[in-house]
Amino acid sequence: WKPIKYRQGKILQDTGELRRSVTYEAGDNFVKVGSKLKYARTHQFGRKNIPARPFLGVNDMEKQHITLMFRQYVKRHVMGGG
Repeated sequence: WKPIKYRQGKILQDTGELRRSVTYEAGDNFVKVGSKLKYARTHQFGRKNIPARPFLGVNDMEKQHITLMFRQYVKRHVMGGG
């Protein structure tokens, strides 16, 4: 193990294994996103004296984009508008 230096604007990462391990499952009314790596939960939520370093989630701009896409979908497919 070697320490990784934080560089401004760069994500703290060593091998990229955690990033590549992210998978999803989608159904009619759900989407589950996660990783089966043992240390993924600790990174996302923290543990005892280990701080959380979330790697899953959406930021404010992504929330706005998702909301816009949802509204457009509802307008087209539920409300019948174009």
